[in-house]
Amino acid sequence: EGAWVRTEIQDNTGLAPGEFPRGEALPGRPSVVAGLALAFRGAGVTGAAERGTRARLSARRVGAQTVLTERFSGARVRLGGYTLVGLDASTEVAPGARLFVRLENLFDTRYATAFDRPGLPATGSVGIDLRF
Repeated sequence: EGAWVRTEIQDNTGLAPGEFPRGEALPGRPSVVAGLALAFRGAGVTGAAERGTRARLSARRVGAQTVLTERFSGARVRLGGYTLVGLDASTEVAPGARLFVRLENLFDTRYATAFDRPGLPATGSVGIDLRF
């Protein structure tokens, strides 16, 4: 899935012309957003695939964008695009019990979500899901 976005400021009446110059891109809108996911399912303890091992590898691309140095004002700054990769996996360890692991930002990509706002580093979680 994905989208390509092109914005243009056509009227800046009442706004600071340096922050919102006519003909330039609207701040805070990435040029492209895209996602890709690959999933796998295998048989579990009971032999049924819907209860077995599951894995999902995903990637999300956010393109370059112009942002303001303050939330709604300030100088215009260009942020580079970034790609984040994640992995989710789980397996049935007993009927009604799943062991899971989730890894986000798998390659510890350094990125900014806004001016002077770094994105999250690589993170992971492990747990067990019990169903009664």
